[in-house]
Amino acid sequence: MNAKTVLVFSDSHGDVRDMLAVCRQEQADLVVHLGDHAGDARKLAQSISVPVHFVRGNCDFGDDAEDICELQVFSHKLVLTHGHLYHAKYSYDRLSYLAEERGAAAVLFGHTHLPLCEYTGGAWLLNPGSISGTGTGQKSYLKLMVGAYGVVPKLFYR
Repeated sequence: MNAKTVLVFSDSHGDVRDMLAVCRQEQADLVVHLGDHAGDARKLAQSISVPVHFVRGNCDFGDDAEDICELQVFSHKLVLTHGHLYHAKYSYDRLSYLAEERGAAAVLFGHTHLPLCEYTGGAWLLNPGSISGTGTGQKSYLKLMVGAYGVVPKLFYR
């Protein structure tokens, strides 16, 4: 069984250029966008040949995207959410509980614009930061390798 590569973006805030550049540079099996601007994920999906999964963020007013979704990659469940509904700017506790409740190998979230790779309670809490660099001035994204062995995250800065 081979590993699958998952690119994870969040908080693009209306700019798809860096996501497109990363997708052209990396060989991914699927792409995830964690909200704040779900429309950017739709534009990205039209421009690349791999599946794009996305959720709605707190800036996606009126968008019909889901607030939370689950992906199964091999035997590993990935839970996607923007993070605002779980108060991610104040604590990661609710996200950790979400991982436990859903039996997830990882919870992927955005909202804070701060990158995070933390393994706690038997699951990864993963935040790619902001691909647009809003808030911090530093553009970042995650690359996950998912295989029989588990989920291995790596954070990248642009």
